[in-house]
Amino acid sequence: MARTRPWEVSDALWEHVAPFFPPAPSHAKGGRPRLPDRQAFEAIVYVLRTGIQWNALPRELGASSTIHDRF
Repeated sequence: MARTRPWEVSDALWEHVAPFFPPAPSHAKGGRPRLPDRQAFEAIVYVLRTGIQWNALPRELGASSTIHDRF
């Protein structure tokens, strides 16, 4: 059966990729919480698989500017 959301990252793949993400910066002065690394990675995979423009990224995957910055 084909996956309906092929950009979702499997747990096995995430275990291999997660160590390459840098640690989150400190927000000692406050600010918005950081987008989870896995969610950002899935959104990047979505853009790379579909070939859409960054600003056409569905909002449910995250803000396009945030995902592009994380890329």
